[in-house]
Amino acid sequence: EREVDRALQIGSEREGAIMSLAKEQADLKIKSSELRSREEQLVRDRELLEQEKQELRLEKERVNAAALHVKQRADEINSMSKLSSHKYEEGEKALVEAKKVESEHQARLQTLQQQMKWLRQQEEHLHQERLSLSQQRRQLEQLRMELPSNPRAFQNMPQVPLLGTPDKIISNMHYLPLPVTVPPKANPGNTIASQGLPRPDPADLYAKLVLHKITAERDHDFLEEEQFFLETLKRTSYKTSFQST
Repeated sequence: EREVDRALQIGSEREGAIMSLAKEQADLKIKSSELRSREEQLVRDRELLEQEKQELRLEKERVNAAALHVKQRADEINSMSKLSSHKYEEGEKALVEAKKVESEHQARLQTLQQQMKWLRQQEEHLHQERLSLSQQRRQLEQLRMELPSNPRAFQNMPQVPLLGTPDKIISNMHYLPLPVTVPPKANPGNTIASQGLPRPDPADLYAKLVLHKITAERDHDFLEEEQFFLETLKRTSYKTSFQST
């Protein structure tokens, strides 16, 4: 009967953990939807910037053509300065005004370049997040290898509250079984070495494994959504760099 009660208790705790993971998956889907909306908004903003840049380029060409025309006109007026000094002055003023407009357009182009730089920084930031998540996965595998290999070691674990978890990612899982540690046998020949090198606590390893596992599942969908966004940013960045050159 004790074995049956123990099995029922373990099954109940496992069911609670599954429910908590299901809730976390639902939260991840919501976050993925928000990220998709943000990605679509960034793509639309980038398209608007490209369109505005194209319009500025066309407008700059028109201004350059007008400036060239004004310069030619100024040369003609200069050759006729004795007869039309007044028209010559008007041409000079028009040339100054054209240069002023060109300077304003150049400032707007610099603003667009800064915005493009910001988009590239966002791409780098997402790349760093991906590297960080890969590192967390490697740590998860390492912790899993460091856990006790005997599954019966986790069936006799006392229930200890797990507090202070980041972002309350397991808010519905109030208790987790902690491994029962058995004191190592004294070894007279290796007493100093065992005192200098503390053994890892299986309870801490188990708690860390649970946290890393849930975090990895939460970020799995996030990585898939970010991949499309990174590829979009790369394609648009290369296209913009080619057009700028």
